[in-house]
Amino acid sequence: MGRLLGLGTGPGGRHRGVPRVAGDPPRPVSSSAFGVVAAASGTSLLTRKYVLVAFSHAIEEECRTGLDGAHVFGGFQRAAFFEPARATWSELATGARSTHVFADFGHPVDPVAPSPGVPVLVAPAVGSPERTEWVVVVDRPHGSVALAARERPGQPGVRDHRRLFDSAWTTDPVVVRTAALLLARAARAAGSPGADQVADELRWPRLTATPDVALRERLLDRLLDLIDS
Repeated sequence: MGRLLGLGTGPGGRHRGVPRVAGDPPRPVSSSAFGVVAAASGTSLLTRKYVLVAFSHAIEEECRTGLDGAHVFGGFQRAAFFEPARATWSELATGARSTHVFADFGHPVDPVAPSPGVPVLVAPAVGSPERTEWVVVVDRPHGSVALAARERPGQPGVRDHRRLFDSAWTTDPVVVRTAALLLARAARAAGSPGADQVADELRWPRLTATPDVALRERLLDRLLDLIDS
């Protein structure tokens, strides 16, 4: 179970009690959030979509408080997948410093600047990873977490809730910061107002870079329950 969903025992997982040096700047090792998290974790898990969605809800619930100074990013692939979560993400946007949602909305989105209670909708370019990956990234002073997944190709006829994804997650704040910076830059490339400032804030690591062990254990317990159910 030590390698479940990217809960790595390898060097990227940072779960051997060896924290990153706080002064290390984020160094993207991939062009996508999933690539960053999976590379740092050293592994990924093949996951059905219904497990992925339920675990995303668990992360959202754990992060509804303590969002002062947080930058939150979600990737939903398509607008239809975001709509059931819109109320939750509006709640997250109420407490967070910024909240961005990536999806193929099927039409150009209005360039709305970040404001409390209103997630910034981002329509990435066709072919960009932010258009296809499933992402929940919460970069905050305490209790950062990132979940990212990439859908397996070649699943015609598979029911939506049983679609397969390669998934990885981490509570390493340095890895989370790297994924958040990549997503902020993607929002900037898509022309989202305010993304420049968010990217500038995320250029530097947190002053402390120790994972929240209690959060990690709570999320792991919830994930195990999902898999066992």
